[in-house]
Amino acid sequence: MTLWRLSNLLELDLSSNFLRGSVPLDVGNLKVLISMDLSNNRNLPSTINGDLNSLIYLSFAENSLQGQIPDSFGHLTSLEFLDLSRNRLSGVIPKSMEALSHLKYLNFSFNRLECEIPTEGPFQNLSAESFGSNEALCGSPRLQVTPCKAGSDHRLNRAWVLMLKCILPAIISAMLLVTLIIILVRYRNSKRKVPIRETSLPLATWRRISYYELRVATDGFNESCLTGTGTFGSVYKGTLSDSATVAVKVFDLRINRAFRSLDSECEVMRSVRHRNLVKVISTCSKEIFKALVLEFMPNGSLEK
Repeated sequence: MTLWRLSNLLELDLSSNFLRGSVPLDVGNLKVLISMDLSNNRNLPSTINGDLNSLIYLSFAENSLQGQIPDSFGHLTSLEFLDLSRNRLSGVIPKSMEALSHLKYLNFSFNRLECEIPTEGPFQNLSAESFGSNEALCGSPRLQVTPCKAGSDHRLNRAWVLMLKCILPAIISAMLLVTLIIILVRYRNSKRKVPIRETSLPLATWRRISYYELRVATDGFNESCLTGTGTFGSVYKGTLSDSATVAVKVFDLRINRAFRSLDSECEVMRSVRHRNLVKVISTCSKEIFKALVLEFMPNGSLEK
């Protein structure tokens, strides 16, 4: 690029241009460059050529930079102004920057930097504004950051944090997987235990009768309508809304065999035709209520 061949260029301002990509190594050709402003762009990397020994002003502010501040910044020995604010920089501030003896303005605010702020060189004269909104930084109380703990404790805490970052997601994933397996197993077992059949007879031969209609027909399953009891439940006489008189056989669901009895009777009634068999009019099968609705036979028994 022709721009990087301008060896006598003193100032370079490419701010607010939505630039992307990396700063070419050819920037090192600008030997006398004293000011470079690349702020307000997009994703420009924070790496800078250490040959820019004349550089006094450098701004990478508001560039969505990620990663750590490179040690090469410590080689810009003429630097007086450095702005890396409002990025996503993480990690520690390089100790090499203590060599920037001419540095008068430094802005690392609104990043994700951590650990101890260097204490030598220009850092002795910097204020709290240089490091604001970096919650994990520690250092001198005058910088309004958390005081640093003893070196061993600090390293131990960092080790715990790193371990939690690695292990905690794996533990959570394993727990979610186990929970999902338990739910699937319980669901499959529940389907095996209580097979809910809404129809054991062909729909074409079946009249739809609701639980509410059966309750009305038997006056709330009143004892006055009770005609008999058997091994698996009770039989009530009822009158449907069309004035048809029926026998309602209500199964006792506390008896496990009652489920099989309902299925068995439906299978038999569906496959067998005989003039002495009671005609099945309908079934009502819910999770908490199961009944057969049959043709009423005066003086007969549904248990025979």
